[in-house]
Amino acid sequence: MKTLAKNILLSALAASSLQAEWQEEAGDILQIAIPLAGLGGTYLADDTEGRWMFAKGFGLNMVVVHTTKFAVDKWRPKGQNPDTFPSGHTAAAFGGASFIQTRYGYAYGIPSYALATFVGYSRIISENHYADDVVAGASIAMMSNWAFTEPLIDDVTLSASATDGGMKVTANIPIGGDDRVSEPVTATKNVNFKPDVRFVFEFGAAWMGKNEIKSPGSTGDTIDFNAFAGTADPTTSIRSGFEFFLNDKNEVFVQFSPYEMRVVGNLAHDTNFNGNFYPKSTGAEDVFMAYRWNEYRARWRYNLIDEGSFVLKLGAGLSVSENQVELTEQTGSGTSSTASSLVALPIGHIHTGVKTGSYGEFYAEVDAGGMSNEYLLDATLQYRYKISPHWDIGGGYRYQSVRVDTSDLYNQFASDNIVMNLGYAFNY
Repeated sequence: MKTLAKNILLSALAASSLQAEWQEEAGDILQIAIPLAGLGGTYLADDTEGRWMFAKGFGLNMVVVHTTKFAVDKWRPKGQNPDTFPSGHTAAAFGGASFIQTRYGYAYGIPSYALATFVGYSRIISENHYADDVVAGASIAMMSNWAFTEPLIDDVTLSASATDGGMKVTANIPIGGDDRVSEPVTATKNVNFKPDVRFVFEFGAAWMGKNEIKSPGSTGDTIDFNAFAGTADPTTSIRSGFEFFLNDKNEVFVQFSPYEMRVVGNLAHDTNFNGNFYPKSTGAEDVFMAYRWNEYRARWRYNLIDEGSFVLKLGAGLSVSENQVELTEQTGSGTSSTASSLVALPIGHIHTGVKTGSYGEFYAEVDAGGMSNEYLLDATLQYRYKISPHWDIGGGYRYQSVRVDTSDLYNQFASDNIVMNLGYAFNY
């Protein structure tokens, strides 16, 4: 019976490995195929103007991605080389998908985005990238495309006339060249432009002031992640989201904030983790830890005051976080175990700011909430400047403190973040 169970487990692991390998290979192909499809579409549509837009957007995308790789110098999950942030595969795929959607519409864009999302997933499942690498690659790609690409308008006309036998309908459908034009600039870039959606990408560095881990929370021994990880601080801080403007007063915001590290380090004392015993480290960095905290947040807020120079917005929402910690002894018995948690917390929201002229705002914003022994506090002080009706840029300081306490895992951490953000507002 034990042999059968062992064989089943080995077969499942082999199948999982083959599936991940297939997904990685498919992602390798699609990261080239999607942008090629976007470029090829400009030839099929005889869209010379669009081809130039694609070249500028995709070129900026690649320059930013590879310059950032060199500047950040972050190691990959497998530790092969220090160029994981951001994901180049994901950036290439989303660069092509974003161009296809922006230029030619949702009918082509939605399938392209679905394939690009698969590319990002394949980079995570194959352990070539962390989730924040993928989110950063996708965000850079979309914003690089939006900087240059405008929707294409087909001046399709229909006319009808009576005949002896009934009615004749004539359609004039431009097929390319000078008959095809981009959406007029004045239609979307005037000062009275009111967007439906704003995409925001925030990035920066995070310093962990505290990060304690226990499994289970009631009987496990505390692991000081900061002491364990050693020189892993600071790390990248990433969040991306969409802000939907329902009307002048009501806004809905959804965002994703991934944080993940894989490090080797030392246990300062004998440790009971998830029911397994790990002895105090005797050698240099003899224990491997994989740490992940991903948060999904949605909130609604009401624009209470937005007259003169003062701004006040109040709201509420929900924060859902998934936390996973894997601990593996690299020497001796090779003990390995994983603890995880999934926590949903109600949150309240306040945004208060002071405008500086027509285009700038200093603001403070807080999301906070909790229940029982669990809580989330996310507070930021930033300045944002609107450089055009579509684009804004900003930056400042963000403080975050989180505590989760489930039957499987206890984790309490606090971080200081220096961040920048870039926003792009648009209509559906």
